[in-house]
Amino acid sequence: MEVIQPRTRFTLTAEPRDVVSFRHHFPHQHFQPHVAQGPTFNPNFRNRAWTFNVEGVDMRLTSHRDDPPSVKKAVVSELESLFLGALNQCVRDGASENDLVHIYLDCSGLEYRFQFNPSGPHAVTLGTLLGDNGLHTVLEMFAQLIQSGKDVFIDQHTKLKVYTFAPPEPVGVHTRFFTADMSTFLKSSKSVVEIKNDKNNMCFSFAYVLGLAHLKEDQSFYTKLRKNNSGKATNSSQWTQLAVGLHTDILSLDVQSMVTWREFRLLEQYQPVGIHIYDISGVKPHFTYHTSRTRGFNKHLYFLQIGHHVHYISNITGLLRNFSRNGGTEFCELCHTIYNRNRLVSSDGVHVCDDENDDDAIDKQLCTIGSRTFQYFPKIGLPPSTAPQFLEQTPPKDRC
Repeated sequence: MEVIQPRTRFTLTAEPRDVVSFRHHFPHQHFQPHVAQGPTFNPNFRNRAWTFNVEGVDMRLTSHRDDPPSVKKAVVSELESLFLGALNQCVRDGASENDLVHIYLDCSGLEYRFQFNPSGPHAVTLGTLLGDNGLHTVLEMFAQLIQSGKDVFIDQHTKLKVYTFAPPEPVGVHTRFFTADMSTFLKSSKSVVEIKNDKNNMCFSFAYVLGLAHLKEDQSFYTKLRKNNSGKATNSSQWTQLAVGLHTDILSLDVQSMVTWREFRLLEQYQPVGIHIYDISGVKPHFTYHTSRTRGFNKHLYFLQIGHHVHYISNITGLLRNFSRNGGTEFCELCHTIYNRNRLVSSDGVHVCDDENDDDAIDKQLCTIGSRTFQYFPKIGLPPSTAPQFLEQTPPKDRC
């Protein structure tokens, strides 16, 4: 193991009389971390973890008024060497300098564990901490923690834990991003084409026309529609003409009427293209509609539903990987299953389709709200029957 020498060196001019006086007056002892456990890897959070022990004679970290400046500098230098030794060991064990870092330190005399775990915009990478003066923030936070008048020591009971978190894996030539703002998501996503039509409810028809253009070998018309969709609203007269014709002539709907699963069935007869609706309106994103597998369509279109609005999904695999935060997520068009290719151990890495038969198109899966499923869309469709139903009184029991 590489020995990290502290930046400030001190030598002892005489042997200490006892351990207690040594702990209080001669703090500099060239402490080095030794791996007690790790590295352990958690694939769900993409993180590695190490637990370090510290070997050496006990050392006091708390500074007092009568301590000379050299002793205070020695303490800072010793802590810096301790952290650098642990972080360099993480790099040798496979951690990347782009990984985010959390540090936890348990010392004798501390009432609470020292925690350095910034997140979000304040997250710190391993490369930053290993850079020049990179540990300044960590040392300052630790100095504020021990200014309580109680002596804190590094001894055989000291535990140093380091966690590194790998950034998201690239998907294709792009990197997955995460945001809680829907507008930012639609503008930044490479897998979704935002449909901008505020004056009517023909969003699905616009998306369907765009999807048919996307399925063609010649992508010039699809590219043209995408360029005309870059402004605040869809401004292509040809796109609008095709969407209105589809919505009013083929589907026989008013421009203010929404498309339901009944129109999906009609379109499946009009075009041999599968329709799949992916809804992210609820807590857990999920598919709410699939074209029956018995039709055997080879081409498929995917649509993103947000409330009552629909957008076009140009890359369903990229979208699912974005939401699952996993580069191994795949979607099977044959059995409509979302799976992780990295977990196909029992089948030697090959996905096996589910043989469940859906001849009846499984109407019960058309709409899901919470834990309840309906055979119709309660808000935009009509129920099978509007006649009131009453509970019938049970016949009285015969007296014995």
